[in-house]
Amino acid sequence: MVNLYPYPTYKETNEFPLDFALFTEKPNLYYTDPNTTLVYTNLFDISVDALNATAASLGFNNLTLLVTETGWPTNGHEKDYPASLQNAKLFNQRLIKHVMRVPVVGTPKRPGVPVRVYLFALFDEDLKVGEPTENHWVLFYANGSKKYELGLEKHGVLRRTRLTNGENKFSLL
Repeated sequence: MVNLYPYPTYKETNEFPLDFALFTEKPNLYYTDPNTTLVYTNLFDISVDALNATAASLGFNNLTLLVTETGWPTNGHEKDYPASLQNAKLFNQRLIKHVMRVPVVGTPKRPGVPVRVYLFALFDEDLKVGEPTENHWVLFYANGSKKYELGLEKHGVLRRTRLTNGENKFSLL
């Protein structure tokens, strides 16, 4: 199990363009690992394969990696660009599309092996202490309304129920 966040990697290294971190599909947007010659089209897969390579170097060649937290911040200070609602929406929608493809794509190092992920988190944590981005990695505002359409309903992962008082209730399956 691992918490894997491409946002800080993107922000701190300046090695990859934003489109690469956000799963943007462009013909000339790729990275070839100089050590393995594997070709990557997004920063998430690079991170997953780096962890797989580390596990393999320790003798765990067929370890099933479970990404227990990932996502993109929806807000922060001006210095925290590109933490934004639009970029979080793009990252999370494209991540879901990437890991739910049929047939399973996997990663360049482990093609065809599914990568299981859990998005972080459900609700804004307005009282959380720390960097402003720490409070805003979520799918819902504190009042329970959706920040953006994620597309989970079409994959059977999120169910919406309209309550008698007119409010929406969301259940993750």
